[in-house]
Amino acid sequence: VELDLYIAQRYPPAKNGAFQGCEGLSGASVYSLVGKDIGDDIELRIILASKRIRRAGFWAGNWTSQWRIVFVPEQKEPVILGGVLEFKTH
Repeated sequence: VELDLYIAQRYPPAKNGAFQGCEGLSGASVYSLVGKDIGDDIELRIILASKRIRRAGFWAGNWTSQWRIVFVPEQKEPVILGGVLEFKTH
C-alpha cells in the first residue's frame, strides 16, 4: 500500500501536472527472496520504472531504480539499503 501511494505521488498519470500532453506509464514491483546459502537471510528488492514521451516536444525519458536490502529475521543491527538509479533522456 505504501509503495502504491509513493508511485501515485511521485509518478503521476501522464495527463496531470508537469506531464500534460505526455504519454507513458509508471510501475513498481517488490521481490522477496529467502537465502538458503547464507544463513537464511531475507532479501527485498524494490524496482521502480517510469517512461514518458512527449511527441509534440520531441523528447522522451526513462527512469529506473532498483533498491536492495538484506537482513536476517530478528537481527538487532541496522541494515544497509543500496540502490542503482538509471535515467535516460532524449
